Amino acid sequence: MESEREYDISDEDINEIQNDEDYNSPKATATRKNETPGGSLYYAPIVDKRFLPVIGHNYGTLDQCEEMYMLYAYHACFDIRKAGQKTAKSGLVKQKYYLCNKVGTPKEVYFDTLQETKKPIQKSNMECTGCRAKVRFDRVYGTYTFILADFEEQHNHELLPKEYRHLSKKERQMRYAEKLFVYHSTVSNIGPTKAYEVYSNMKGSEKNVHGTVIDFRNWKRDLNVFINATDSQMLINKMEGRKKYVSGFSFEYKLEKSQLHSIFGADEVAKCNYKEFSDVISFDATYRTNRYNLERTHNHRRCVTVAAAMIRDETAESYKWLLNCFMKTFGKEPNMIVTDQDKSMAIAIKEVFKTAKHRLCMWHIMLKVPSKIQEANPNIEDKQEKDFKKRFDKIVWNMYIEPTVFEEKWEKLMDDFSLKNDSWFKYMFGIRSSWIPAYFIETEMFGLMRTTSRSESENAFFTLYKICIKSVDFYGRL
Repeated sequence: MESEREYDISDEDINEIQNDEDYNSPKATATRKNETPGGSLYYAPIVDKRFLPVIGHNYGTLDQCEEMYMLYAYHACFDIRKAGQKTAKSGLVKQKYYLCNKVGTPKEVYFDTLQETKKPIQKSNMECTGCRAKVRFDRVYGTYTFILADFEEQHNHELLPKEYRHLSKKERQMRYAEKLFVYHSTVSNIGPTKAYEVYSNMKGSEKNVHGTVIDFRNWKRDLNVFINATDSQMLINKMEGRKKYVSGFSFEYKLEKSQLHSIFGADEVAKCNYKEFSDVISFDATYRTNRYNLERTHNHRRCVTVAAAMIRDETAESYKWLLNCFMKTFGKEPNMIVTDQDKSMAIAIKEVFKTAKHRLCMWHIMLKVPSKIQEANPNIEDKQEKDFKKRFDKIVWNMYIEPTVFEEKWEKLMDDFSLKNDSWFKYMFGIRSSWIPAYFIETEMFGLMRTTSRSESENAFFTLYKICIKSVDFYGRL
């Protein structure tokens, strides 16, 4: 019995809940319904007298008249649009009409649902109903003011519920504040959908935001389309301006058939860092974005990017242009440069750098070892494979043995596992001087960097900020 009394609700409580707006779906705006003998319904909105247009009243200039009718339409929950006007011989407006936006005859669309068609059927949330609601303003002779000469308040359609008033065409038009927020959100790596959620929370509710999430997306798309044809020139102009007014900033670009092909940049801080710590450089590219990092390690064993570039392709010519820009900017070669096994990159390094030693990334090579063992000996047991990997690591990563000792241990390892005639292991032994630490003993600071993994970690960091493929997006982040 106690539980029944605990959940007992009186009739008064039920009525209160039912009358609460939070527990009811949005209702149509309060109107007076009129029915014609033919059965047609007309709706006259019930609006506060302060906003109701009065025939014969002088509402001032034409802009003030429009503002008055827009305020009335806002409280009546419908949209308006400008219509025709009459002008005098002098060009002055004598009469001006403003109509409900549902004026006009609805367009009839016929299509066969059983027949497939490639042409999509366009849909619109703006439906014409032939509504005749309107106002007409007449100019007062000899002045620039207008009086309300005609006012038709009845609509042939239901009006928007007040809860949906923020979804009207006028209220969905984004203001400058919303557009600026979307732009700055994009610069901060926040998409238009997330930007809409954040902005709605900042404003307290979606009802206080001009525009929906679709409008935010469309505006971002239109912005990209607007500057897409000139984004490269905008980027070059901005970087050239920075080069002109910022001391120590270097910027180079390359054109092919009047199109931007490559860009290269480095600032004064990068130049100072390279001057002090130019022993070992890691040269790596982020996949698909064609963005290249030139990175080196300082005396705290931390990496710092000394230059960055974006290029359209990964040919030897593009790499040569990039390295020539590097030499033009910094003036001297590094002691050693670490890269992956890109052949085009190797060709460019050999032609541009005369004294720097080129070292291949051991991490990329070691990733291939397990699969190459399986290819060479498919029947190898797990225990044997682990033993091979252990012995292989001991001689490959060892920076304290002489080259002759390494060659002896390599030959014995290949004999023990019958890999002496394998093409891949033979090739890697042939280029041993470009990746085995034993062959870099005489190079200063050779132990600081044996892989491009530091660059890979930086690429992962930049991936959090959406490294852009399009210069139109890259420009926005400058």
